[in-house]
Formats: sequence, structure tokens, C-alpha cells
Amino acid sequence: MSSNSSSVHSSPSPLFLSSSLPLRHSLSLSVFRTHSAMDMNLFILSVFLVFARGQAQLKVSLFPGFPPHRLYVADEVTLRCKDGDTVHNNDVKWYKDGVQLSDNIRNGKLEIAAATVSDSGRYTCESGGKRSDEVEITVLDMVPLASLSFLNRAKTVLGKGGVVLMELYVEEGLKDWWCRYTEGEGEKWLPILPEKWTNSNRSVVTHADVQHVGDRIFWCMNTKARPKEERPRSNTVKLTATEKMVMLQISQRPAWSGDTVSLSCDVWGGAHVDQAVFYKDGTEIKKDAPKDTVVISNVAKSDQGMYACNATYRFIHISKEALTHSSLPSDQQLLKVIDGPPMAHLDCEKLYCECQKCRDSDSYRWHYTPPGETRTVVLEESDYYISSKGAGTYTCSAKFEGIGQSRHSNECILKENESGGPSFIALLVVGLFVAGLLILLVTLLICRRLKNQMSGLERNIDEGVDNDYIQH
Repeated sequence: MSSNSSSVHSSPSPLFLSSSLPLRHSLSLSVFRTHSAMDMNLFILSVFLVFARGQAQLKVSLFPGFPPHRLYVADEVTLRCKDGDTVHNNDVKWYKDGVQLSDNIRNGKLEIAAATVSDSGRYTCESGGKRSDEVEITVLDMVPLASLSFLNRAKTVLGKGGVVLMELYVEEGLKDWWCRYTEGEGEKWLPILPEKWTNSNRSVVTHADVQHVGDRIFWCMNTKARPKEERPRSNTVKLTATEKMVMLQISQRPAWSGDTVSLSCDVWGGAHVDQAVFYKDGTEIKKDAPKDTVVISNVAKSDQGMYACNATYRFIHISKEALTHSSLPSDQQLLKVIDGPPMAHLDCEKLYCECQKCRDSDSYRWHYTPPGETRTVVLEESDYYISSKGAGTYTCSAKFEGIGQSRHSNECILKENESGGPSFIALLVVGLFVAGLLILLVTLLICRRLKNQMSGLERNIDEGVDNDYIQH
């Protein structure tokens, strides 16, 4: 017993080592105790986080991260069921307004390929016996006021690593606007510097590229506006990257019923296309001309499908005897056709704009493309008609202040001699000048006649006086 007791006392408790050991041992032990306490705190925190994650509430997340009350017709969006940062890919059930959905679900995600007003509603997801809170989604039957567009009618299907220029236009100014793009399952910011912008800046040009095979969706948004669910944003544009030499270009994806859609068979590197064959859902499309383009006028839902093309081409800009590459295929592209928002109508004789199906429209927006150019600018005019009518191409749209606008109207092309541009002004100036000359000539003629009459009267008076004097 005494031996045990002596052994215990010969091995002092760590709590008392500082009184019996040198100072350096005391400091070492102090550090040891501190590390032990930190390790214990980290252990408790990790256990808490694991427990909290296990108890986390499911939530419905939009991808891309659009404000849920600012979805527009034709938006492409995926709903994901998230548990913290984890996206559930299996055993996920989706509900809209309390009714379970069965269509358009892939890998646990609910895909909306082209949003319509009927997609508005309250969405929830369920997985692992847990159910998320409702997220209300509102799809607006209009087009965003802020516009994002490719310059110079750039192609939307590119070779891997391809780059195009695009322009963001915000009528109210660019302050607090940022642009994003999708990258795989995530999102990234475009390298632009909006902190330097003010509301006097209305447009900016930036580049967009595609580094990997697949799609990238680009859009811009006011990141400071409140409420967060209703932040203003632009339309989306999509770029597709391919490793194939032959690329099918579609002018509009998705297309709106009644529009004109063009399909062209393009070859990387600017090769000359000798012949192109187009296919819809695997069946060849019969066409007359031209050889590398198909135009679908007044597109309808019956035109919806998977399109592709084969091209026979040569690089004749390199050599006139260039080798012929025969019937190489493109990737397939989906052409989806939906009923778009209300469309404005433009009277080409008077340049009057109207939108009969637009409700609560308070003003109009005029879009103008100068002759020989591809870039469209927004005019300052906001009435249903415009006073300045220069030569060029015009379209208009009805505005819903702070929310969106209607579809662009039909195009009206004014030529120089048909417009109210410089020729009209010149005629007006010439007319005013001629009228001024006529008024001056008439005035001089009247003054001369009056002067002659006064001279004659003076002579008559003088003659009368002389005669009277002689008679007396």
C-alpha cells in the first residue's frame, strides 16, 4: 500500500507539475493543455455540425440562381433539392401546388427546358422522409427590360475555346449590375468591374467563351436591389461548345410561335460548304435553296424537334485545290417552340406602335438599327410613335415599367427617300428659303408700286397748282 502510495507521489499529477518541475517543463505542459482544450472544442464543434447537418431543412434551389419571382417566358431553369450544400440526386419527389410531379425529372432534379406562365406555382421537394419549405416561382409573360445580346450576330455554337462579344444594356444604368455564367453544376462571375459604373453608364461590352464541351448560360442581375426575390435581371443567352468540325446554327432557341427561324450548317475555320443536308428527328428535310441554310417561316409547335446537318466542304481560302471533306455530321440541337409573350405591332407607314394584348403597358421602347450595321440601339423615344424617322430598321415593344416588355414587333425598314431624315430636313430648309425669297420679292414689289403711286400723285398736285396759278 505504501509502495503504491509512494509511486503515486513520485509521479506528480500534471496539475502540479509546474510547482515541482523547471519553468520550461511548465510552459510545455501549459501548451499541451491549451492544445488539448482546442482539440476538444474542435471535436465538439464537428459533432455539432454533423448533427446540425443531419437535422438541416431541405430547400428548393434554382439553377441558374435566378430570383424566383423574376423568371421570364423561355427561361431554362433546373430545380434542385438541397440539404445544406448537398444536392440530392436519388429518391427525390417533387410537388407543385401540393400535387406530385412525374415528368421532366432527371437524377432527382426537376428540369424546366423553356418556362411558360403555366410553370408558375409553389414547389416543394421530398427526400429521405424530409420535406422542404415551399418556394413560390413566378414566370412573367414578358421579356426582361435589361437586354444581353451577342454582337455582330455572333454564332451560338462554337468550337471548344471559342469566344464571342456580347453587350449588356440597362436603361436605368449599370450601377450594381453583375453578370454570371453556368459552369458544370456551379456558377461563376464574369470578369467585369461594375463597382466603377454609375447610372450614367447604360451599356457595356464584354466577352463570353466556352472552354469545355457543353452549354454555358449567361445572364446579368442587379445584385443590390430589394427584395432579393424580385431583383431585376436580363434575359439569358446560351453558348454551346463542340469538338466537331461541322456545327448547326439555330437563330433562336427556344423559338416563339409565329417567328422566322433560320438553320445554317457551318464549318469551323470558315470552310466553303459545297453541300449541306439537314435532318429533323433523323429524317432529311427537303429544301430548294440556299444550299447551306433552311428557313422556317411562321414556326409552329409541329416544327419542334432535334435538328442536325451533314456538310461537304473545302478550305478553298487556303488552296483552290483543297481536299473535299464529305458528309461530316454536326451535333444535334433541340429546337423547342413555345407560345411567347404578347407581340407588339408596328405600322410601317406611320411608325405607330401598339400591343393589343398587353395589359398595364405604360410606355413604349423603340429599337433602331442604322443602315449597313448589325448593332441595334434603343432610342430615347417612349411614346407610341416617334418624331425622328431616319433611314434604317425599326422595331418597338410595349414596356411594363420596372418589370419587362413585350416581344419586339415586326420590322419596318425605312429608306432614305421614305424617311423623315436628312432629305426631309433639306427639303424643309429649301422650302423655307424659297418662301422667304417670295415674301421678300412681293414686299419689294408692293413698296415699288406704292412709291410709283406717290410719285404720280406728287406730279399731279404740282401740275394742278401751276395751272391754277396761270389761270389767275
